[in-house]
Parts: sequence; structure tokens; C-alpha cells
Amino acid sequence: MTLTLITLALAVFGCTLALAFSVRATKVHEVLMAVYGIEAVWVLGPLIWFLFEETDLLPGVPWWYTSINPFVLAWAPYAWPNFLSAELLAVVLGGTLVTFDRCMGRASERPRRAPRPPRRATVRRGPHVLATEVHKPIVAKLGA
Repeated sequence: MTLTLITLALAVFGCTLALAFSVRATKVHEVLMAVYGIEAVWVLGPLIWFLFEETDLLPGVPWWYTSINPFVLAWAPYAWPNFLSAELLAVVLGGTLVTFDRCMGRASERPRRAPRPPRRATVRRGPHVLATEVHKPIVAKLGA
């Protein structure tokens, strides 16, 4: 049950974050890279922080940052049976729903403008263009 709720929360978080970014971004890969970057910081953040702690660049990892990590939440019932409580899971899922609400509000407050129609290709005619067209060598294909 816990794994299902965490997976659902991550899916909702990723989709609404992508929707909120797509209001401003113009290309799909920009939206995907932003969402993947934020989710990577969320999932890999405690591990990277722990590596900096080992090299004495940062103090210890805060307990709250580790406890909202989806990887830790998913494996907590198996690795640490007393770590995950219903209150902690409710707080994490509630925070995800608040983020969902903020992203949906952001996406709906300023809709994307309709794209402009593409411009027609313009052919420039000038003295330099005509000179290159006139002086091109004529190649005859004989016997082909």
C-alpha cells in the first residue's frame, strides 16, 4: 500500500510539474530536462549531501531531507520497519498534493499563447546573388 501511494504521488508530482513548466517552455526536451533535474535532486539529494558530509564540505544530512526522499520512503517498511509512520506518509503525500495545487494554479493562471504561423521563405535578389547565378559554370552531362 505504501509503495502504491508513493508511486502515485511521484507520478502526480512529475505530471503537474511538467504541466507548469510547459506554460513557459517552448520545446518538449526543455520541460523534460527541468522535471528530470528536479526529481533527480529530490531522489539523489541525500546521497550527494552524504558524500559532501564525508569530505567535510557540509554538515550532516537533515533528518527531514532524508525522510521525504521517495526511495527511502519506498524501502522503509522493509529495511527499517519502525521508521515510516502514518503521520510521516501523510505529511509527504500532503506536501506533494500542495505542490500539485500550486503547479496547477501556476499553469492555469497564464495559458500559453497560440503559436505564430511560420514565415514564408524569402528569396533575396541582389547584385551579389545575380552575379553568382550568372557566372556559374554550366556542366553538361554527356553520355550519361
